[in-house]
Amino acid sequence: MIPTPREQVLEALLSHFKQNLAPLFKTFSRKLKMWDQVPHEDQPAFFLTAHEEDHRRTQRGTPRNMDMMGHIYIYARIQDGEVGDQVVNKLLEAVEAAFTPDGGQQAGTTFTIDGRVYNCWIEGRVLREPGDLDGQALIMIPVNISFP
Repeated sequence: MIPTPREQVLEALLSHFKQNLAPLFKTFSRKLKMWDQVPHEDQPAFFLTAHEEDHRRTQRGTPRNMDMMGHIYIYARIQDGEVGDQVVNKLLEAVEAAFTPDGGQQAGTTFTIDGRVYNCWIEGRVLREPGDLDGQALIMIPVNISFP
């Protein structure tokens, strides 16, 4: 597998999410904004960010491996009468389902973003704020991408 430039991978991943989540989200972007800067009519909003990289070599003289870590941030306005936790669950489950392994196989196999990377997956603690107090829900989902 030939290493793929970071931008191609991130743009392909965002495009994948747009294709699979478009009915649920009104905004998709890689430029994160604060929730109060995203108008109510543009929510639910989906933001994909990259924050860290981990570079390593398994042996001296071998090519490096690299993992990129980032987050998906989701903002959603909770309307009067809605239960925020129900909205959060619906959006979170849709995003989890969009991490479809190549060929739609069972969970536990790899999602290579159409052969661009070794794997892409959710790993770590997911922050869930249902917006019960102020009507603004927030979800932060940790994402790892393993590059060749």
